[in-house]
Amino acid sequence: MIYQYSTTLPPYLAGSALPGDFNILGSILNDSENNPANIDFVAERSGLILSAFPDAAINAAIKAKNPLCKVLWFINPYFATGDELWAATTQELQDAMVASYGIHHNNGTPTVYSGPTYPGLEVGQTLPMMDPTNEAWQDYLAAQIKKYVNLCNFDGVFLDTMTDDIPFFALGPNQEFPDGYSEEAWKHGSRELLAKIMRDADTDGKLVFHNGITRTPTSGHTQYPNHIMMMMSHGTTLESYAIGSDFYADDTH
Repeated sequence: MIYQYSTTLPPYLAGSALPGDFNILGSILNDSENNPANIDFVAERSGLILSAFPDAAINAAIKAKNPLCKVLWFINPYFATGDELWAATTQELQDAMVASYGIHHNNGTPTVYSGPTYPGLEVGQTLPMMDPTNEAWQDYLAAQIKKYVNLCNFDGVFLDTMTDDIPFFALGPNQEFPDGYSEEAWKHGSRELLAKIMRDADTDGKLVFHNGITRTPTSGHTQYPNHIMMMMSHGTTLESYAIGSDFYADDTH
């Protein structure tokens, strides 16, 4: 998939401008997109590509077609991923991982993602939420990002929907806060997690982008949402489908 960029900001950001360059953004997120023809198509047309596959061969194929593009590993820092998940071949092992790293509500019930699902994605979307304030999760995820970004020759990592504010999809079924949580705790934990990821990226010369200016600023706020995270990371995205469009390999434009 390729997203056509726009320099026109939505109304709630009118009068503001972000420093830096705009890039055509492409993605390889589904198994059906992981084929040579589509990889070539996206690589030829994109300055920045998000890939959900920790696969050095895919990245090599992209770079062979377009040596100047940047390829980032697409993950969500609030969902389980990495070696422990991929080795969890039984439900019991998956439950143990959630118990160790996940957020919970109602005195111990695992909190499951409750946001919108996207028909275009072929991966599971109703997943247990991980706890950004849990130091063990922070250290595990930072180590996994460091490992696979280097092992697979990514230019960096793209952290999807990383935010200061606890998102509604991380709340309980009745929109209750997770056990032991507050707005300040989520903010502190997310920034702490990002700092650990940034530490490794800066050491290794890698990029860290995040999807973090998608919501409307609350009343009385003049800065972009997640302003501190924006200053911490190397780049960010504005997810605003109303001002963009996407097109596929069978299109002619």
